[in-house]
Amino acid sequence: MDIYLKFEYLPPENNVWQPLPAGVTVEVIDFDPLVPDDVLGSSMTDENGQVHITLSAETVKNADPFSAPDIYFKIYPGNLAASGCSLPPEWSSKKNKDTSGRKGYYSNFKGDSIGSPENPVTFQLSGLTAWLEFYSYDQIQKKTAPVPAGITVEMWDYDPISRDELLSTSTTNDKGEVTLTYYEGSVDQEPFEGNPDIYFIIHMGGIYDHLANQPATQSTKMLRTADGRKGYFPGAALGELGQPDNRIRFVLCPRLDSWLSEHIEIASAISWWGWPYTLWSKKRKASLREAFEAAWKHESLSLTDPPPNMLDLNDDDPVDTLLDKTHAWPLFLAHVAQCLAVEIGGWVPWSLTSYSGENLALLLDSWEMYTWKPLENGYEMDDRYGYVIPAPPDVTYQFLLQNDIIKDTRLKTIGSVLEWCRQNLVHFGISGWSKYATRPGPAWATRIMDDHWHYRGYPPVSRIITGTRNFFAGQGSALQHYTAGCYGTVGFIRSVLCLINVPAYMVRVTIEQDEREGTHAQLCFPTEGKYMCHGDDPYNQLIKARPDIPAVELLIDQATYDSWFGSDVPIAEKTANFGRRIRELTAQE
Repeated sequence: MDIYLKFEYLPPENNVWQPLPAGVTVEVIDFDPLVPDDVLGSSMTDENGQVHITLSAETVKNADPFSAPDIYFKIYPGNLAASGCSLPPEWSSKKNKDTSGRKGYYSNFKGDSIGSPENPVTFQLSGLTAWLEFYSYDQIQKKTAPVPAGITVEMWDYDPISRDELLSTSTTNDKGEVTLTYYEGSVDQEPFEGNPDIYFIIHMGGIYDHLANQPATQSTKMLRTADGRKGYFPGAALGELGQPDNRIRFVLCPRLDSWLSEHIEIASAISWWGWPYTLWSKKRKASLREAFEAAWKHESLSLTDPPPNMLDLNDDDPVDTLLDKTHAWPLFLAHVAQCLAVEIGGWVPWSLTSYSGENLALLLDSWEMYTWKPLENGYEMDDRYGYVIPAPPDVTYQFLLQNDIIKDTRLKTIGSVLEWCRQNLVHFGISGWSKYATRPGPAWATRIMDDHWHYRGYPPVSRIITGTRNFFAGQGSALQHYTAGCYGTVGFIRSVLCLINVPAYMVRVTIEQDEREGTHAQLCFPTEGKYMCHGDDPYNQLIKARPDIPAVELLIDQATYDSWFGSDVPIAEKTANFGRRIRELTAQE
């Protein structure tokens, strides 16, 4: 009997099938269900990955005198390195198919040959290849950087019934990169029933002093990739995870306490009603760690969205929002945790470490979200934040990712948010409710809020993002991204930007309007030294009609702001300057 075979594998670096190297042992096996299988013959592959094995009639007959042999093939690459690929120690054709789709197990075979010199039976060692790279916070470099060379990474197949199965092991190079391949049909491993459910485990704690803030072992089941995907890949397709030039990146979750102990300015800026993190109890610090670990996975603590309003407001009451501690505290924790995850994970190019104490407070101090009301025993959503209820951070972060809002600078990112506002936001309707204008500005009646956002409190950011239908005055409408005027827009912009560590705060300006004085909301971006003259500017009809004008051009610098709206500027001049930036922009040819 003459047997002509060829074996190919898939190198990770070029994804093109290549012949196995010369010198790989190939055996012809006769399967026996009762006694050990017999090796009928063997040879080695040539430089084309081919092998020719001849079995004498006597050898075939002696294998089983009473029936024809049940033939399959076994190869022994022996972890032979081939084009940067670690091949399996052993591989069997028994439960695999050749390239023509025929089974690699020849039951009761009575023929004289398998394959031919011109057309050998070809088997491809199909594998699941993962191209990964791992980053972590480096205590020496004080930034997120690739993990060192030599870190062990394992690829596992999750099994909900029996033990998980280790499929492949390798180590990182000096760029934090690692490539793992599992070849289906490797010894002692059954072919997958369906596609495998893949995750990875990395072992690194205690090896390097500058990585001492890392847990000894981390599973990607508890992580997200740098682009927001889960680190668990159910039903992963045989072939690849990632690409050689586009690796899946994981940033390992550090020990938060260690990181904060090295960044005392940031730790001190985290404050819950005057109590900085450095003075928190162990229980409170543990709560922040829990929130941080959730944020690291692009998730949030379990938050009710929107949170229940403690105030029982009538339709004609001015809107307000008061939260009890069971909702105010987790929402604050989740926001702080998101800011820390963005910073430590290097999710944006800018850093909290360059911020002043005032700018850190805008992001990390509960005073910027709430005002404590002791008589009501609750936390009022502070109108300095803008008239909105912040969304769970993972909701807002996914909104930013899905709309490609995060850019390579803070200013470009601000402009990207303003552009989304120009294209999507719609000013809420208040006609007929002016008698409830008990606050400066528009009529903030509870019914108006409920009609637009179906919540008897400040507009929830999550509902501005998804859009709602307006049932004001009993009339339905199309789905719209309603905003509560300049105060609502300032709150919305501030809320979404703070979660990627871009601080902003609201400024009130008083102007003459309808023969009386009224206040409107402006927005300051202190790290940029820029202001938006009016919260309604992004969706002003003049600027909406000029998409050729970048939305970031709505902003003015500090000197211009001071000359237009400074404390020494008379109210008549402020009124004349209100809307001036848009008039200047749209008047340009």
